[in-house]
Amino acid sequence: MKVSVIMPVYNAEKYLREAIDSILEQTFRDFEFLIIDDGSTDSSVEIVNSYCDCRIKFFKNCENKGIVFSLNKGLEFANGEYIARMDADDISLRERIKVQVQFMDANKEVGVCGTWVKTFGGSKKILKNPASAEEIRCGQLFFTLIAHPTVMLRKECFTQNNLGYSPDDLYAEDYGLWVRCWNHFDIVNIPEVLLSYRVCSSNVSNRYSSIQKKTTLKIMSTLLIRLGINVSENIMRRHAKLIWLLEEYSKGELEESIEYAKSLIAANEKTAVYDEIVLRRIVRSRITVLLFHAAKRGSLTLGNLLYAKEMFQINKKELLCYFIALCFGRARSAIKTLSFR
Repeated sequence: MKVSVIMPVYNAEKYLREAIDSILEQTFRDFEFLIIDDGSTDSSVEIVNSYCDCRIKFFKNCENKGIVFSLNKGLEFANGEYIARMDADDISLRERIKVQVQFMDANKEVGVCGTWVKTFGGSKKILKNPASAEEIRCGQLFFTLIAHPTVMLRKECFTQNNLGYSPDDLYAEDYGLWVRCWNHFDIVNIPEVLLSYRVCSSNVSNRYSSIQKKTTLKIMSTLLIRLGINVSENIMRRHAKLIWLLEEYSKGELEESIEYAKSLIAANEKTAVYDEIVLRRIVRSRITVLLFHAAKRGSLTLGNLLYAKEMFQINKKELLCYFIALCFGRARSAIKTLSFR
């Protein structure tokens, strides 16, 4: 068996048939389709049972055990050389499995490959996560750069290193797993859209945002420790600010974030955990987003810009963009103020 596709299901009747059909209609045929129902109370079980396809292997949990339990159950029972993830409300493009298998066959050092995705059902855009292993490794300091329902895993890599999903990584089980994979093999993205990702209110990131952020920060703290950062509550507060931008920043808070970003680069110069050039580029890009965000809200000052320029060698073109955004932000703020008079 070449591929095992794993799809957890919980009360997914609305979109389940579309998801199942998108896998069964793949151009690549050598796969088994493991569907794990996690105690659904709607018609999900009936929908799965309506299919007569020998590739489907249907498992039912006796009660709702959670996605981590279901995913690990899928990993345990999968017979394929590769394991592909699928969500019960997304749609895999017909060439998805074929393209990923060809890539994994040709790149033996890769243990996990994801793909780009196009979103639908809400905002429509293409999410182009970085392709290279080093960019993903460095980027994990700030984000999850692998779209979970797009991944294909090399099963041998996971069994040999005793890797799986952890219940401690509540609502961030994929991010926690990728971080634990770090020292064992490469994780990359194929720069091609191979899955349509449904955006809706039932997405975990929408329903459990605060818990997910708390878990994500806990996982990120382990990366900061590897980097040689003395992790504290204050450090994690600074890190959170750099990831989830505040609506308003004071001058001191902006400069604090810029200084903290610079400290990440300085720490890496001592520990050499990350590629220096890649990390510097990613941290710098985070600062540019932060400055633009502050400029649009009228909270950026000339002092902030000069401080950032000194820290990150911001060029004249970028400075002009920030200045224009700052003027626009202040004008918008003034208009809003006048409208309440």
